Amino acid sequence: MLPSSLSHDDTVKNISESIEKPIQKTESDFSNVDIYSQIDTATEPLLSTMAWHFSLTHEWLWRLAESLTAKRELLKIAIKLHQKKGTPWAIRNLIRALGFGEVDIVEGQGIRYRDGSSKRNGIRNYNFGSGDWACYRIIFHQPITNEVADLLLRAIPEYAPLRCKLIAIDYRAVVALHNGKIRLRNGQYNRGIVKNG
Repeated sequence: MLPSSLSHDDTVKNISESIEKPIQKTESDFSNVDIYSQIDTATEPLLSTMAWHFSLTHEWLWRLAESLTAKRELLKIAIKLHQKKGTPWAIRNLIRALGFGEVDIVEGQGIRYRDGSSKRNGIRNYNFGSGDWACYRIIFHQPITNEVADLLLRAIPEYAPLRCKLIAIDYRAVVALHNGKIRLRNGQYNRGIVKNG
């Protein structure tokens, strides 16, 4: 490893040989570090470094992971998330990891059958064109803020099939429970649906 200008100097060669083994051991130790075992105990900025390592740091996704728990859960599914990118599994587990609970994904917004399976309940729209078969909406079972909905509208398509378009995030069924926990008029929440575009 010594440059040719130093390889003939015996003092430099002796020093180089004496530190070669410790350097190799250190390199070996670093290559054997199991980062997965440290996810549950790691804090910032190590979590952000790990997220960068797993390509999870695009602006919207990492901003959604506000708590240490959400960041850790996201890191735990990172490899599987990239393997299953473009599937409903990726969307569901991304939302779960971020701490937003279970969701329903209603695909085929432009597909309507006259067999009783399509109901006029506001979930499927009846004014779509024939090219809108790849549209989908996500129905949440817990309320989310306008800011979170906006970030989700940007983050989810990164993990959805490229041919599909997220048209709405819907949480109308749980937004106005009149229990005093959510105030609709302060601008933090809306009436329960955020449309994309």
